[in-house]
Amino acid sequence: MKPIKKVYCGQCGESRVLFETRSKAMNFIRYNAADIREESGFAPVRAYRCSCCAGWHVTSNYISQTADEQTARQQHKQRHSARRDTLMKREWLTERTDLRECLQMVNTFFNLAVESFDNNNLALCCSQLRRARSLFAEAKTLHGARRIKLHIEEDIERLWTKVMLRGQQLHVRNANSLRLAFC
Repeated sequence: MKPIKKVYCGQCGESRVLFETRSKAMNFIRYNAADIREESGFAPVRAYRCSCCAGWHVTSNYISQTADEQTARQQHKQRHSARRDTLMKREWLTERTDLRECLQMVNTFFNLAVESFDNNNLALCCSQLRRARSLFAEAKTLHGARRIKLHIEEDIERLWTKVMLRGQQLHVRNANSLRLAFC
């Protein structure tokens, strides 16, 4: 006769077994209390009406809570929930700030690499691209800005391709060493 299905009760903030009537809840206690006590060491002893679920739950507490105790418990749960939400928001904001700063650094090194490329300084360009790529690898681990990350990655690879082509055009013997320096 043990019901398996539990429902989330907004008043309790937990999943509870829900009974339609008090008599069904009391029958559950009568026929299942001994088995439950053997399994968990606790057993339901009384049924109570839940105003949130509009049904009946069972509990192992002998004493029913007064309205003041219920209000205090609900306020405690609300404070705890608000504190948890604040911490999660703070972590999210910190991660967003880290991502923004990291992408700005990637952008700075990428712009320096483009400038070096325009000045035909391929060695410096490769050095700046290497820094941009390592910072970008760190930025990829942070959540958010997916489209921006895709564009940055494409820009970095496009510039690297241009560097390799220019190296071949200038007949640089060590174009492969540039590739090794970059990777």
